[in-house]
Amino acid sequence: MSDYRMRPGGGRRILDPAQDSALLLQRIGFFTLGVALPVSSMLSRRAAVVLVPIGVALLIIAALLTESDRFVRSFRRRSLRATTLALGVLIGWCLLSLGWAPKGGLDRILNMLFALALGIAAIAALPERMRAANLNALAVGAGIAIAILIAMETTGFGLSDGDDDLTLVIRGLALIITVSGPLVSWLLLRGRTRGGLALFGLLAVMTLVDAEPVLVVAMAAGTLAFAAVLAMRGRMVERLALLLAVIVMATPLTPWIVQGGLQPILRLDEQTLAPFSAWAALITQAPVKLVTGHGFGASALSPQLPGSLLVEIWHDLGVVGAAAIAVSLWFAVSGLKVLQPVIRAGAAYAYVVAFTFGALGLAGFRAWWLMTMVAAVIVTTAVARGQARTDRPVAPAKPDNTP
Repeated sequence: MSDYRMRPGGGRRILDPAQDSALLLQRIGFFTLGVALPVSSMLSRRAAVVLVPIGVALLIIAALLTESDRFVRSFRRRSLRATTLALGVLIGWCLLSLGWAPKGGLDRILNMLFALALGIAAIAALPERMRAANLNALAVGAGIAIAILIAMETTGFGLSDGDDDLTLVIRGLALIITVSGPLVSWLLLRGRTRGGLALFGLLAVMTLVDAEPVLVVAMAAGTLAFAAVLAMRGRMVERLALLLAVIVMATPLTPWIVQGGLQPILRLDEQTLAPFSAWAALITQAPVKLVTGHGFGASALSPQLPGSLLVEIWHDLGVVGAAAIAVSLWFAVSGLKVLQPVIRAGAAYAYVVAFTFGALGLAGFRAWWLMTMVAAVIVTTAVARGQARTDRPVAPAKPDNTP
């Protein structure tokens, strides 16, 4: 057997079985996350929980085969970034709060820790330069998933299958809506404007057909963020980061904003105001709990509260947990300014959509949603690393021979 392989354009290159295996595993891993995941999420409730760890494991093995030193350095560096440290403080405070929590939530804390470690490892395992073939698979996966969604809407399959309030359609759409911004950015960069807009438009139509308010509001908010960041460039990124952080920290004021400001304008009924009244009464009765929280998992015992991840964080973890979330959001979103304008807008879209889903109480700290967020981070990072490089080597200075 020869130790050389002919290049397509002539010449030879040395065979490297480890390199070939790594490329294959990398493609399978990204295919799992970019194609199999969105398609399977329309058909199975456990798709994200099963496929995301498998896809990430394949990417890690591929990185270890050929770039183990780079993977370890990248993992260590990203573990010490401000966003990661803030999320680490959040998880640590969750563990500490179990000491005064009326109901334990250790399993959800372990899910959060696993999701954080998995996300860091996946980003560290991604190559510094993503191949266009891998990123083009995202459009294939999203297109097939939307086709399945159309079939489900037509036949009625999966539209009312839930043993809870979230059906397959809602879960699948939540994933596709979150990653659609970075996907459209990639298609725009590749000159496929019509395809990107057609895919996004079809997704918007199917979201409206599903008529789930949370999905509609999240997609509208993400689209607005995409347009604003694209129009105002880097200036809007820091403003957006500040806005998200302020919303997190101002959550305890929500009951009085709704009751005193929005109710006279929107004429909200008593049923709509009841959760905010319960939240206001709880704050008034035990203001000290805004500092320490009631303990992680305590919100499960207070179903009368507004269904929002932000309320859950303030109720369970107090100002420490809220500040950790706000800091992580600030550093994550403000860090987008180093990206190209179109990719920056797509990444901002993904952050705003995910934030809106949490604020409106789509899933909280459920395992499937944590894995969905890991997949969204991987896709966004991969698209950012697929952007065309514009740096050029510095030309050597021409010697000055003038007298």
